[in-house]
Amino acid sequence: MIFVNNDDVMGKNIRYLRQRENITLEEFAQRIGLAVSALNAIETGECREIKGWVLNLICDHFSTDVQTLVEKKLENAS
Repeated sequence: MIFVNNDDVMGKNIRYLRQRENITLEEFAQRIGLAVSALNAIETGECREIKGWVLNLICDHFSTDVQTLVEKKLENAS
């Protein structure tokens, strides 16, 4: 289980990557097999504990690693 920090870099990064690929929240949730409400909670920071398998699905989809997703602010990197 991954515990999300208060500044919610991970949720913002997931939203940024999803929007960069022009994928709606609903489409992405369906692609990785999550409920829309669960994915929304992750992106908005409402969900503070994320199971490893969920994080792995997200990382696999975007071809990134957990460390990058959690630590680096991607929206400012491009």
